[in-house]
Formats: sequence, structure tokens, C-alpha cells
Amino acid sequence: MKEERIVFSYQIGGSLEETEGVIALALDNIDRLFSYEEVIEDFFGMLRSWHEKGKIDEAWAQIRLILVHSTEVYIPLDINQSPFNAGVPILLEEFNPSQVQALAKLYQLDWNKTEIEQLMDLVGGHPYLVRLAMYQIKTSNLTLEQFLPEAITETGVYSNPLRRLFNILKQSSELSSVYEQVVKSSEPIELNPLQIYQLHSIGLVKYHNNLVAPSCKLYRDYFNRVWAKIDTPGLKDNNHQVSSDKSMGQNIIKQKHHENEFNLESETLIIEVDQKKKEQEISMLTKSKYFQEIQEELAEVDVDEFWS
Repeated sequence: MKEERIVFSYQIGGSLEETEGVIALALDNIDRLFSYEEVIEDFFGMLRSWHEKGKIDEAWAQIRLILVHSTEVYIPLDINQSPFNAGVPILLEEFNPSQVQALAKLYQLDWNKTEIEQLMDLVGGHPYLVRLAMYQIKTSNLTLEQFLPEAITETGVYSNPLRRLFNILKQSSELSSVYEQVVKSSEPIELNPLQIYQLHSIGLVKYHNNLVAPSCKLYRDYFNRVWAKIDTPGLKDNNHQVSSDKSMGQNIIKQKHHENEFNLESETLIIEVDQKKKEQEISMLTKSKYFQEIQEELAEVDVDEFWS
């Protein structure tokens, strides 16, 4: 991999010498590579080397790297080989009520101030969660009152992102234990700086001066519900570790079976939503003036004469 990286960088460098002007290279969803530990060091190290070459070489100074990624995953990179601590970070901030209202109009949802507040009470201004709600409501022809009770269920529209966050927390018993304290507290609590950084990077907490609280009611309710199921008598020992008795093994098997059912139901839901969106788009297209004009023109065409 290292030799391939050198060859590829050499080829890019040769191309830059023959190019005039600035070249922008944008890599979206780059966090999909985070799980491939065998390649991330070489690949991201290569990107960092391009950045460093731009400081001393005019040809390499022409390239602009734009890396779009989630901060939900932490990867073991040497600080001098990481492209993520070089350049200017641009964070996607939460929507304010005016921006949520503007997005609702784009989805052709005639919402008033109260409805905006109801959705934000559940998910805050989280861009993805807000957009997902509006997409579901619009494509499924729901009202907000119909959407909200279903959204917080285990098979609701938020089930996949919630389980993904839960799986991330499960990778660190310490971080999971800390976040459990956060969601079970009725008031913002104090954590050490590293814990705050990790939870905030995942998107699970928001700041209250030097204290933190869950990012939104959806997260608090979901994780409280999940840990309430786990915190059954005999399931955990005094060190907050899952005990290794027979009941624990049976519980894990049941949870895995339940999770598989959730995944299947969620995939079916996504397929149904996508199908409804396609049907809606086709319907809008066939009703358009342009399509009607084409239909009229085709009706006037003599097929036999056309092919003769």
C-alpha cells in the first residue's frame, strides 16, 4: 500500500505541473473508510502529505482538499499523519427555529410556530433528524401529531440512527457508563474534558456553560429506555459490567434476535418510503405541462411514416 501511495502521489504531482489554476478535490462520506484500519493510515497519511507539499511546492499548492466526514468514529492516526487537524474545520451547526421553518416550506409543509416547537422539542435543531422527520411526514402523508408518537418507537423512523449511536457507545464501557449518567440526570452534569469532547463529537450532548446534557429529548428517552431494559436485577454487577451468568447469555440472544427483527422492519420501511417517493415523482412528472405537450406531439406522429 505504501508503494502504491508513492506512485499515485507521483502521478498526481506530474498532472499538477501540467495544470493551470486551482483544483478542488472533494471527498464526501470519507468516514466510510474509518473501519478499514489496514488502509486508513496510508490513505489519510497521503492526503496529509499533499497538504504539506503545498506549503513548499507551487504545483501542489494548486490543490484544495475538501474532506466531508462524520465525527462519530475515532481513528488511531498519528497527529502528524492526520489530514483532520490541518486546514480549517467547518462544523454543521444545529438549525434555529427560523431555519427549521424555512426547511418545512421547502417540503411544502404548512407548519405554524407551535408545530416547529413540537418537532424541535423532540430532536432539537439536529439537521439530519429534522430533515428525516419532514421527509417521512411528507412522503407518508402524515400530520405531525401522527408522526411524533410513532417516531420514538423501536421501529420508528429514528430506529437506525439511534441503534447506530448505541452500538458506538457499546464499544467503550467507560463512555457508555458516563453517558448513562448524563441521560439519567435531570440537570446538566460535569464531565472531564475528554469525555465531553468524545460525546459532543458523536453528537450526543450539548453544552450548558461547562456542563453537558443530552442533545435532545429523543436521545434522553431512547437511552433511558434501553438502559432500563438492561438494568434488570442480576444483569449487572457492582462494577457496572454485565455478569456472565446463564440469564445474561439468554438476554443477549434475545436482544440479538430482537435487533435483527428491527433491522428487517427498518429496511422494509426504507424501501416503502423510497417507493412512495418514486411514485410521487413520477406522478408529478406525468402531470407536468411539458410532459403533456410531449404526449400531444407523440399522438400526432404517424408511426408508419416515421419508420419508413
